[in-house]
Amino acid sequence: MNRRTLLSIAPLLTGISGCIDRSENTDTSEENAQSDRDNESTTKEDGYSWQAGTSLVMVDVNEDFSGEVILEADCRGEKFNIESGDEFGLDRKEDGESCSFRLLLDGEEVYDAGVSGASRYSLLVEKDGEITEDGIEVI
Repeated sequence: MNRRTLLSIAPLLTGISGCIDRSENTDTSEENAQSDRDNESTTKEDGYSWQAGTSLVMVDVNEDFSGEVILEADCRGEKFNIESGDEFGLDRKEDGESCSFRLLLDGEEVYDAGVSGASRYSLLVEKDGEITEDGIEVI
């Protein structure tokens, strides 16, 4: 091979070498997805959603609601006043904690429920005082 031929194909070889992956990593996206699913199921089996610090009840009050909102939680023996535009969350203090609660608008009970296990309630007080249940989720 003469010198001119070698010089003319050298840039092509340099470009091709950048396209070849020489790493040892052989994971495919399918294997990574399976690994993520395995980790997720392990978390559920380990009772993560039952652990202290996870949510029992979440109440979100529309900023245009003008009344008084109170969450009474039997598990705390307390009443929590929630201002318009605020969001209030009641978290588990211990693993596996359950709780009965009531939501009062302007002193009138409008919602009464209990939460246990891995479930949680998420409630929205609309501007007209209607209660929307965002969902009871079993995590």
